Amino acid sequence: MLKITGKVRGYNVLPTSDIWQPVTNWVCNTHMYDLATAVAALVRNLQDGRAYYANGMYIEFDNSGAAVDPVPTVDLSAGYEYYTGLSGDSDFLRVPLTASGPGLVSDALKFPRGTNVANFSARTSGTTGARTVAPLTFSDAANSRVYGGALVAMRNSADVTQDLVLARFYFEPVNQIPKAAGQQIGLDWPITFDWTE
Repeated sequence: MLKITGKVRGYNVLPTSDIWQPVTNWVCNTHMYDLATAVAALVRNLQDGRAYYANGMYIEFDNSGAAVDPVPTVDLSAGYEYYTGLSGDSDFLRVPLTASGPGLVSDALKFPRGTNVANFSARTSGTTGARTVAPLTFSDAANSRVYGGALVAMRNSADVTQDLVLARFYFEPVNQIPKAAGQQIGLDWPITFDWTE
């Protein structure tokens, strides 16, 4: 049986030197129903001019000045609408991947013909959230704090309504990352495809 596992770690990123300093533990992600839609399109080589592979992230943030507690419950069927419908002190950044690693092998005996671990990285960029109504400012002055995110297939970079949300995660309150002056927040997200009996 195919087993897919993912984990996420948060970093403070120093833009001038591109040094990523880990500031959280690894947390597990939850795979969304949209992942099946993307995989089915990739496997059958659907050629409709849209991207079905992971090429961006949503980085969810809060401006209340306090940790988000409790964190939201993940609804597996929730797509981009969850994010564009955020309200109150919550918003999200829609960002492209900054890197998609060359891939790794977790078990050379099982996977001698290629890699089975895909690694994705992104960092915060921009100062305005992407929710539909009254987007929030993302900055240290606004007390912005990253508390979750999503790995996304942006099928049209200019149209959020075409996005497929592949996986989501939330940091526990103690691991949520405040935006620091002069720094960005980065996410590293390896996903392992394995075979179990």
